[in-house]
Amino acid sequence: MQRLKALILVLVFVLSSCLVHNASAQSVLPEIDIDCLGSSMGGDSQIKVYPGATNSGFFNCVLSNPTAWSEEVEITIESGVLLAVGPGTVTVGPGAEVEFQVSLRAESGMMAQTILVETKAVVVSWNGLPADSFPEASDEAETMATIMEYSAPTIQLTEAEIDMVSGEDYDVGVIYGNNGNGDYDTMKIGITWDSRGKLEEAGFSIYSIANSIEIEPGDSTTIQFEIRAPKGITKEEYFVIEFYVESEFS
Repeated sequence: MQRLKALILVLVFVLSSCLVHNASAQSVLPEIDIDCLGSSMGGDSQIKVYPGATNSGFFNCVLSNPTAWSEEVEITIESGVLLAVGPGTVTVGPGAEVEFQVSLRAESGMMAQTILVETKAVVVSWNGLPADSFPEASDEAETMATIMEYSAPTIQLTEAEIDMVSGEDYDVGVIYGNNGNGDYDTMKIGITWDSRGKLEEAGFSIYSIANSIEIEPGDSTTIQFEIRAPKGITKEEYFVIEFYVESEFS
């Protein structure tokens, strides 16, 4: 018998909750709700800024009018260093929802980072009347814009050609740079497998102090490769050394 009473109490509670919700669905004053979501799986707006990219992103917002009257809603967007473009005002019918899109634009090469974007909706007209006659009806939504990281390693020789004497050691300087936008980029460096194989087959010995380096964005560093020429060469010969750099990030 006690179980039956408990079940009846739960049903009454649920019914009471539904009645309260329906009664509050129609507001007697201006009211607006806004929700925004980015286009990625994480809900943020991802913007690619590598050279040649569009440098743009977007997110979608939904305005909901829970009142029985039409509302004119003003939209303002705070996006920090990003350029944001959205509608100035939106009209939302009684009990209706309206979706709109906000476009974001970043500068090319901007450092990888996450930027908060705040979108605010304020009711400026309700049922044809200026909303300043009523308490302010507004709502805000926060969206994150992610400036995506990209890699841009560079490579340059201090000398394009060197003259070598049989059996002697020489240093070849290779300048590695980072034109990417991350905090650091770890790069694999060296001589290509095919090039190294041909040189070693000819009798060359090649040494390097590192096979990977870390470089800050906008910075560069020079790595010396020690090359020992083979002995016993009695005539002029030409050899090509092919160096490489590869970012571990991309």
